[in-house]
Amino acid sequence: MATSPGSWGEGMTHVTLGPVAVLAGTPVDTRMGTAFLGARGLTALPFPISANPWEQTAFQYAPAEDRHRRVGQVLEQALRRGCGRALVYCNSLSGAVDFPALAEETGLRIVTPLEVYRELAPQYRTLGVIAANAQGLSGIEQVLLEANPRLNLLGACALQAVLDVEAGVPPEELVERRCLAELAGWFDGCGAEALVLGCTHFPYFKEALAARTTLPLVDPADEMLRLLTAL
Repeated sequence: MATSPGSWGEGMTHVTLGPVAVLAGTPVDTRMGTAFLGARGLTALPFPISANPWEQTAFQYAPAEDRHRRVGQVLEQALRRGCGRALVYCNSLSGAVDFPALAEETGLRIVTPLEVYRELAPQYRTLGVIAANAQGLSGIEQVLLEANPRLNLLGACALQAVLDVEAGVPPEELVERRCLAELAGWFDGCGAEALVLGCTHFPYFKEALAARTTLPLVDPADEMLRLLTAL
């Protein structure tokens, strides 16, 4: 029988590191997260929350207690498989669930992109953000503005780009199809100093987009790795 969320951490004084649990919205970005860690010598186990982007978007609008319970059950599975750390390789999921509370309940070290954005915000006066959906954009916006209330934030949502990544559309074609170079140009013209790729699907087309804009593209993955291994 599953352990109740409130009792996971009872009696726990230390959690061994073990493999890293990778949580993400769909099987595709979960695989991307495990591949990212695997390429850097870490053992990672995949734990997708939803079956596809549409289901993931619906999950984000479910009652908060349901979201907490669902992700808590996944983290319980991770603990049973020996994980002592978790990487949330999904921006929108990070903003939809109270991961600090789950970290306290489980004893897991949980790293999310939002930690990176919190450190990033004071370095800029104007930032552009492309997120998968409005829920994800809202979570990123909240963290950025809490860290830098004077930040001028420009945002856009591009769920169709996520669907293209899931479908394996070639990056150059995706950038063209979804007018991402033109979108980057709009951010640039509005004074953005950098463009945050606010969805972990988006590094898939980072090089293709970088070839068509002079705006610096911010991918939080490497900084998340630093936070994950700084124990």
